[in-house]
Amino acid sequence: MYAADRGYAPGGWGYDQGYIDSVVRPIAHNGTVPAEVFHTVRGAINATGYLTYRFDVPAGVYRVTLLFAELIDYAKPGARPFNVYIEGQKVLDHFDVAATAKTLYGGSGLGDALPKSFNTPVTDGVLEIRFETLSSEYAAQINGLYVEKVGN
Repeated sequence: MYAADRGYAPGGWGYDQGYIDSVVRPIAHNGTVPAEVFHTVRGAINATGYLTYRFDVPAGVYRVTLLFAELIDYAKPGARPFNVYIEGQKVLDHFDVAATAKTLYGGSGLGDALPKSFNTPVTDGVLEIRFETLSSEYAAQINGLYVEKVGN
């Protein structure tokens, strides 16, 4: 189930900061994920360079699926590199959505859905996902994410 993005409040889940943008364009390779999930992006504020999501969850192992699609025509492959950390561990290094999609699917790399999944243990009751901007022009961003408990 997908829910609208929201700010973090203790005892719940959400983002700490960031901007939101909406761009409707055809989305390819989205599988079972509704295309509408990819029509908005949450991005890091350039002044801080970070976007953080927090989920207050019981201890256990969680699968985090990050949903990406580069929607902006002028953000060509190579223009928006960023790092992603889950529970303090770097899981994506200098990740570039458009460049990765272009390599994977061919074409321009724009408008292609690109899911990335990771399993991570949570021991402190807070699952944290942090996006770190590496470009002075384009902020780190995400279209959607999905968290599910997969073990104890």
